[in-house]
Amino acid sequence: MQISRATFDILKNFSTINGSILVKEGNSLATISTSKNILAQAEVAETFDNEFGIYDLGEFLRV
Repeated sequence: MQISRATFDILKNFSTINGSILVKEGNSLATISTSKNILAQAEVAETFDNEFGIYDLGEFLRV
């Protein structure tokens, strides 16, 4: 699956909040900081069919 530049930029921003992310089915992404004082949510153009996790989001985006 290819993601749009806008989704890439959102994930890049999310990686500064939390290094990991759980992507759930649908087109909504959300993350929360480890200290639970920052919450971010975004709707993206892509629809994800399966739930999956990315342990190191920064490394994933470098590939």
